[in-house]
Amino acid sequence: MQRTSFTISIICLAILFSAIGILADKPNLAILDFTESGSQIPGSDNLARAKMEEIIIKIGRHNLIERSRILNIINEQQFQVSGMVDQNTAIEIAKIAGAQFVIFGDVTETSINKERKERQLADKNGTPLDSYRVWDQVETKASISIKIVNVETAQIIYAGQKSSHISKNYNERTLSGKQLAAEKGQVSDEAAFFNLLSTVITGEQAATGGNQDKTDPLQNYAAQITSTIQAACKEFGKDLVNAFPLRGYIIQVQKKYITIDLGSNDGIKKGYKLYVIRPGEPITHPQTGEIIPGADIELGIAKVKSVSPQSSLCKVKGKVAKQINTTTDQVKSKKINAAWKVYR
Repeated sequence: MQRTSFTISIICLAILFSAIGILADKPNLAILDFTESGSQIPGSDNLARAKMEEIIIKIGRHNLIERSRILNIINEQQFQVSGMVDQNTAIEIAKIAGAQFVIFGDVTETSINKERKERQLADKNGTPLDSYRVWDQVETKASISIKIVNVETAQIIYAGQKSSHISKNYNERTLSGKQLAAEKGQVSDEAAFFNLLSTVITGEQAATGGNQDKTDPLQNYAAQITSTIQAACKEFGKDLVNAFPLRGYIIQVQKKYITIDLGSNDGIKKGYKLYVIRPGEPITHPQTGEIIPGADIELGIAKVKSVSPQSSLCKVKGKVAKQINTTTDQVKSKKINAAWKVYR
């Protein structure tokens, strides 16, 4: 009888811990190559994927599987992923890679529009001169959609699309009326322009933020497109933080301060806010006998003051600290509704 009771207790704990998301190690996450269904600029898909990797690393809640491993699996297993990757294929690749979650995405728009702007100059009396101030106004747009799938359950845990827009002026110059007319008469090869721009974007400097020649218009435009794609990816930050909530134990209470077993290794940063909670007692469903986690009881808010790799020191109100029981009470990440500042 004792052995049966012990076994049931272990099962109850396992179900409870699984349901509330307490994880001994960070889960593995795979990012498949993005597609570009609506991109004006070839190479935007690879750039978007690289920027999404940076966001996932900054959030710090997953072990990111290297792209080289993903590519090796695709080649070895002879997966056909030349176009849009379907969910089943994505899950199969992620399973082989040992990932618990997989992200696949699509660049639905990247565009650049360059327009010449001009303003006629005048003397101090307001008389128009045969002289013009001319500049190039460049507008870039990016839209990216992603899905995150739980590999074990095939459940889509997040789906969203984010967009960004940047406008900048370049190449300010002063021209005479004759020079301006000659410039307007020049015909540009749009296809060649986008091909050259794509070459710069897919190059090492644009992708990694290396040294940029600010006198080279193509490098300026490529850097702006890179920034636009990066800005769109950053917009996912808040949603991804909320999609993967953290949960940890309170291991020490000292007056108005608590120490928790979550640190920088888990993605915790100074200034981050957490709920102090008391997990509800497991409930046995009266009809099915299924063990269901009870509702959490919120005791208060803790603000992270200092962080080490494996733990953090947080400040709470005095009355909250007095209620805490280190045997049972925990912290969980607070849902972010405002801008994603802590992780930027």
